[in-house]
Amino acid sequence: LYIFFDLTIICSFILITFGGDRYSYKGSIKYLILGTLASMFFLLAIGFIYAETGLLNLEALQYSIPLIDTQMQIIIFTMLLAAIGIKSAIIPFHTWLVDAHSTAPIPISALLSGIIVKAGVYLFLRIHSFNFDIPNMKEVILFLGAITAVGGVIYALIQWDIKKITASHTISQIGIIFIGIGTFSAIGITGGILHLVNHAFFKALLFLCAG
Repeated sequence: LYIFFDLTIICSFILITFGGDRYSYKGSIKYLILGTLASMFFLLAIGFIYAETGLLNLEALQYSIPLIDTQMQIIIFTMLLAAIGIKSAIIPFHTWLVDAHSTAPIPISALLSGIIVKAGVYLFLRIHSFNFDIPNMKEVILFLGAITAVGGVIYALIQWDIKKITASHTISQIGIIFIGIGTFSAIGITGGILHLVNHAFFKALLFLCAG
C-alpha cells in the first residue's frame, strides 16, 4: 500500500509538468514537496506500527492496534491522518491542489481531480478498520471534513479562472466524502464511497468541459 501510495505522488508530479510553463513547474514542485511529506508521515506510521505489533498485515492489525498504548495510538493515527490529509487536500493541507490541478493540461487535470486525489481517501478506507481506540477521534475527523467541505466552496467562490474554480470545488467534495466515512457507520461509509465514485465521474467531466 505504501509503495503504490508513493508511486501516485511520483507519477502525478511528472504529469503536472506536462503544462510546460513556469506555473505548472511551480505547481508540480509544490505537489512533490508536500507529497513527499505525506509519504514520510505514512512510512513513519508504518514503522511505529511494526515496532509495537511486529505486524504489517492489514487484516491482522485490526485486532492488534487496539492493544497498543493509547498515547502511541494517537501518535500513529496523527501521522496517518497527516498523510491522508496532505494527499487528499484536507484543510489545512489543501494549498497544493489548486496550483497543481489548474496548471496541468486539461486531460491530466481531469485524471488528477477525478482519480488520483482519491488515493488518500482509499488509504483512509483501508486504515479505518484498524479499530483505533482514541477519545474524540470521530469528532476530529468530522470537524476536519466539515471545515474542508465549507472552506473548499468559499475558496471556489473567490476564484475567477474556471479551472481554479473546478479544482477548489474538489476540496469541498473531498470534505463531504470524509464526513461520510468519518461517521464510521455502515450508511455513512456507503454514502462516502458512493460520492467518491460519483465525484470521480462528474469532476473529470467538468474539467473536460472547462477545456
